[in-house]
Order: sequence, then C-alpha cells, then structure tokens
Amino acid sequence: MSFDPLDARRTGYAISLGSGRTSSSPAPVLKYGYAMGCSGGLSFAGFWGASSDTQGTVGWFIVPGLDFKAVKLDPGVPEGEKAKSGQTYTATVEFGSFFDTWFSGLSEVGIDADVNGQPTVITDVYGQELPKVSYNGKTFYVLSPVPSGDGTWTVKFNWTAPAADKAVLRAWINLEMGRINATWPETDGATPEDPKNNLKEVEVPVEGVDLAVNVAFPTKNYVISWNNSAGFPTAMVKVFRTDNGTEPVKFRLTMTGPEGPKVMEMTITDKPQVFFYSFPATKAGKYTVEARVEAVGVQETDLSNNAGSDWTEVAKQPPPSPGKESGKHGELRS
Repeated sequence: MSFDPLDARRTGYAISLGSGRTSSSPAPVLKYGYAMGCSGGLSFAGFWGASSDTQGTVGWFIVPGLDFKAVKLDPGVPEGEKAKSGQTYTATVEFGSFFDTWFSGLSEVGIDADVNGQPTVITDVYGQELPKVSYNGKTFYVLSPVPSGDGTWTVKFNWTAPAADKAVLRAWINLEMGRINATWPETDGATPEDPKNNLKEVEVPVEGVDLAVNVAFPTKNYVISWNNSAGFPTAMVKVFRTDNGTEPVKFRLTMTGPEGPKVMEMTITDKPQVFFYSFPATKAGKYTVEARVEAVGVQETDLSNNAGSDWTEVAKQPPPSPGKESGKHGELRS
C-alpha cells in the first residue's frame, strides 16, 4: 500500500516509511474497485502505523494535517498610550489550531510566554493558573485537549512594565523553546528558528518614572546674633519629576541633618513639592543637610538623581565692645 507524503495538506496526513523508504506512486486500482500491489497487514495507533508483508514489517510515522498558531497578543495597555514603568498590566493571548485527523484529537499542547525574556505565570480567562506537565526535567503549561478540526483558546498573563524604554512580550505554542521541551510535528514544519505562525511578539513602549531631589540653603553664611544663644538655619528640599508623567506616584523622602533623620511619605504628580529642614545651631561650624527620595511600588528609570545635599557655614557674632569712660561725673544734692 502507498501514500503520497507531499499530499499531506489535501489528504490530512502523509506517511514516511520507518526504514527510510517512501512511496510517492498511488496503488493501481482496477475499474471494479479492487486494489492491487498491496498484500499483508496494516495497523494504525495515533501518529504511528505499521505494515507487514512477505518481506517483513515496516513502521510508519504518520503526520496528520496539524497547524498550531498564535493568533493575537494584546499587551493590555490602552491604545495610543505608553506603558508606565512599575505598573502592572494583563496581557491576553489567543491561540488556535487546525487538526485534520482520523482520530479524536491530542491530549494537550505546550504553550509559553515571557516578558523581556523572563517567563510569566499563565492563567485562564478567570485568573486560574493553567495546568502543567513535566517532561525530561522541564515543566511547562499546556492547553487541553486539542480537538480535531478547529480549536481556539484564550489565556492571560500579568506583567509589570520595566524601568526601560520598552518591553518585549512574546507568546508561543508547540515550539521547543523557553520552558517547553516536547512538541507535536506540524504540517508547516514550525521550529524555534523558523516559528511560522506559532509565535506572537509585541514591542510595548514604556514611559518610565523618574524622581529627583534638590537641597539648597538660601545662604552659605549664617550668623548667630551675639545676644542669641542659637540660630535656626533652614535648608529647602525640593522633590520633582524629570519624566512627563502626570499620574500620582507615591514617594518616601528622608532628610538627614543635625536634628537627625526626618521621614515622610507623600504623593507627587507633575508639580514639584517643597519641604524644609530646620535645626538649632549653637556653635560656629559647617552644617550639612542630606535628602533622599525613592518611589514606592514603582521602578524608576534613573536612580542617580535620587539624592542631594547642601551645607552652610555658621558663625557667632561677637558682643559689642564696652564704651570708654568720658571722665565726667555729676553729684546729687539734697
């Protein structure tokens, strides 16, 4: 019996002989419907077939018309907007399959997804993590079952926009890459090097968050009056954003100086915020105030401008010199 391997897309399968022999000529058929050129036994089990005749038994690997595809990858960022660094989004992936076969279907197929090369947790549309299988030391997600005919699946995964100018999201099915190390042979011969329609990739621009701080004394020379025991120099601390974002960002500000640390948590939008650090100075000397700002719950694109400091020189004014005696005096008389 013979089948044409090149006819797989039309017939739904192709057959290659396990011994390395292939057949490309159809068996001749008599006009009364009796085949000739075939004798012996023929059996099939899933993707495998075997034939036996007077010359022995030959094993066949049978490839049905099978095509998996990654149809759509929506990163979950509103259309026309950039992702905001540190913010979490939910991506939606649609997978599909076409399986032209003579048996009911496959039990499962492997899928995977990553963000900038980092694997993600994949769930169904209700947020439940998908089932996994383990094979040869690797564990990967699967969709189940793979029906005959057309199949569709929708899955989701959460991802957090990184502190970078972009994020690359990928999702794939039935490719031996990432965590997947077991695949089904497809009609189009998809491979990691040539994934055909099995892989979807989306590049998402990211608008990062960047907080900065500036510390400044209004004067570098502060003088304590001779008749005061202390002065109160004051540093101005300004927190601002260098990015163009307007969404509220929570931040923590730590100011440190002669009075010890002062910590506060506030929220900033696109308007700078100004704080003051005062301390009593009782002696002459050089005094320094430092400040550090950090975003809370958000990755920043630049940490080099998150700290600042400034100093002032304090001097004590000497008392005035006593006046000299004039040499004159008066008397009180009764």
